[in-house]
Amino acid sequence: MIYPYDKVCIVCEKPIALSVDSNHRLHAEGKPAVQFADGVSIYAYHGVILPEWYGRLHPHQWQSKWVLKEQNAEVWRALIQEITYDRICQELAVTELDSWQEYTLLSIEFDDDFDNEGNTKPVYLLKMTKNFKGGTRHAIDPWNQSQIANRKSSSPRIYPWGRL
Repeated sequence: MIYPYDKVCIVCEKPIALSVDSNHRLHAEGKPAVQFADGVSIYAYHGVILPEWYGRLHPHQWQSKWVLKEQNAEVWRALIQEITYDRICQELAVTELDSWQEYTLLSIEFDDDFDNEGNTKPVYLLKMTKNFKGGTRHAIDPWNQSQIANRKSSSPRIYPWGRL
C-alpha cells in the first residue's frame, strides 16, 4: 500500500486487520486497530494512538491510577473519557479541598510518589463542572504544588495548567 503526503510517502504491506469506529478513526478495544502479517501492531482508541500496555487491555480494565502518571495529553483524555470521572474519584479516594463557582480543588494521596522524607506526595486536580442541555460534564486537570501555594483564599483565582 502507498500513502502519499506532502513531505513523506509511506509504503507498506496491506494490513491483515484494520478496525475503525463509526467516525472512521482507528479504534479497537483490547486488540490492535491495525495489524500486519509481520506482527507489527498499532493500538488506537477512537483515533488516539495508544501504547501497547493500554491497547492490549479492554478499556474496562484500564486503571484510574494511570491518569495520574500519563504524560501524553491525548492518551490522558482517552483514559479519563473511558474510566469516567466518577470511577476515578471512587477508586482514588479523592478529597475535596476547596470550591468556587464551578471549580473544585481535589487532592489524591498517590502511593507511587514520595517527597524527600518518604511521605506520599498528594496529586492535586482541578475539577470544572459545566452544565449544559442534556446533562453535566466534568473536566479534571492536574495542578502543581506552586499553584496551590500561590492561591489566596481571599481571592478565588484559578491557575490550571495542562490539558483542559
